[in-house]
Amino acid sequence: MSQTPLRDFWHSPARLNRLAGLLMAGSVIVLVALLMNWLANRPAFVVKRVIVDSMRGELKHISAPQIHAAIAEALNGTVLSTDLGQIHRALQSIPWIRTVTVRRIWPNRLLVRIQEQRAVATWPNGRLVNDMGELFAGLAADHEDDCVLIPLAGPAGSERLVLERARQLASWVGPTHRALQRLTLSEQYAWTAELSGGMVLELGRDTLATPVEERVRMFVKTQPWLAQKLGTPGEPARVAKADLRYATGYAFLPATASVELPKTALAGQRLCIGDHT
Repeated sequence: MSQTPLRDFWHSPARLNRLAGLLMAGSVIVLVALLMNWLANRPAFVVKRVIVDSMRGELKHISAPQIHAAIAEALNGTVLSTDLGQIHRALQSIPWIRTVTVRRIWPNRLLVRIQEQRAVATWPNGRLVNDMGELFAGLAADHEDDCVLIPLAGPAGSERLVLERARQLASWVGPTHRALQRLTLSEQYAWTAELSGGMVLELGRDTLATPVEERVRMFVKTQPWLAQKLGTPGEPARVAKADLRYATGYAFLPATASVELPKTALAGQRLCIGDHT
């Protein structure tokens, strides 16, 4: 009479010993897991303190109560058992937080390191641009730095490009004693800038034969001549619009009684786009 595989198994001491070893190991693992879970939920490991460390000096737009409220809502256990990923997501949802890390500190503390957003400009649809050229959902009304947020605009994904060009233009037009007030990149990737006093510069595309920097610097260099031509020597030339899309010159529209210049921020104000670190 032939033996079945099950009968062979039960009559094999070596196989039974291996099964017993596996069952013992599994039991030990389960017991250790239960013990660790029991220890992790002991009162000694309940969160007693949250340490907040700012990567950029004092926090200006995020309050301690706001941070603690987000952590309290996401906290689902002790320091050892809570899901740090859930806390991270709760903190990252605060608009003025750019990056955040959360760490456990034995036995009952959490360390939260925050990099706060630094707004430098506004973007359409109520968004802000940070100093890295990234969009975030902060409110311009919450901006507390002693500098001016100028409006920038462009196609989706062009935020970093527009911010970099704004910084360049602010430097290039500096000798005119006018500040950059607005910069727009069209869907056709043509640039239009507005300076304090209402002057509009049509800069065109970067693909034009003459580099945009060369055209802007040429315009800046000819400002004394232009002011003399317009009858305002010693003062900034009263120009409503200048078209710099030509290779070796530019066209301009003088500011007259029929062209009322809009009121803009003073040229002496510090622009946030210059605070690049």
